[in-house]
Amino acid sequence: MKIDIPKYQEYANAISQALSTEYDISGKTKAQLKEFATSIGLSVKTTLTKTVMLETILDSNEFKVYTLEENEKARREVEKAFYEKYPNGYSA
Repeated sequence: MKIDIPKYQEYANAISQALSTEYDISGKTKAQLKEFATSIGLSVKTTLTKTVMLETILDSNEFKVYTLEENEKARREVEKAFYEKYPNGYSA
């Protein structure tokens, strides 16, 4: 199989970008942080300061799992879009 280098580079760059997406939650309010934490299966108290809530979330295994799952979803979406654009993949 011969590889079309520009297509392959497009594919590789898109996948790389999808897998390196970072999730910035620092702009959320305390109420939004509480809601987000609950949505990923983490319990945080609203009596904590926003800074401590944020650190607790970012350091949690739940957030790490969330990030991995979101990156995997993004990778699948990129792959789907690529193969819709190039049905034969990156072969020449």
